[in-house]
Amino acid sequence: MEIGARELVQFGLLVATIAGSFQVVKSKLIRTMQDLQKIMQELTDINTRVDDIDSKSAVLHHQISVIAGINSPKVLDDHARSHARIETQIEHLSSLVEDTIKMHNGRHPPVG
Repeated sequence: MEIGARELVQFGLLVATIAGSFQVVKSKLIRTMQDLQKIMQELTDINTRVDDIDSKSAVLHHQISVIAGINSPKVLDDHARSHARIETQIEHLSSLVEDTIKMHNGRHPPVG
């Protein structure tokens, strides 16, 4: 089998086509790698924001549970009862002070 000019031209065109295709694939691959890097950076940013939101949500959840504990009916009832006891004690002590003031009336008996 003899290789003529026609076959050499076809072989040259085939090599040029393969080389051109290789360059196109190479440029597409570089572009795809850049896009992938961009997507990875965006994913990292999204993960950071999600972590931040999760931590803030956990803080809010804790704060709400503390407030719920403070405002629970049992705690409020205990607080109201304590407040009522303190008011009763204050009224009693005020009456004792008034009685003491009435007994003393500002005059001292002679000493001695």
